[in-house]
Amino acid sequence: MEAIGGILEIPYKKAPQTVVYYLTEDEMRVLLAQPSGRGWGSFRDKVLLSVLYDTGARVQELVDLKVKNIRLEMPPVVTLQ
Repeated sequence: MEAIGGILEIPYKKAPQTVVYYLTEDEMRVLLAQPSGRGWGSFRDKVLLSVLYDTGARVQELVDLKVKNIRLEMPPVVTLQ
């Protein structure tokens, strides 16, 4: 038990805190407007960006989505794993 107490007494390493910058509303609007074509690929890209933004999902969570995780009836729901 003494070893555990000694470990807990070790001070944490001082590290500079990183500042996380968020996109402004205008920056987000510009980003979502990037897929500007009318083809299938442009539509797909706009949907993917919108889902990432609206759900706060990570890319891997979006990749892992299955059809059963999406409900389109009101209220629409995306269940992330």
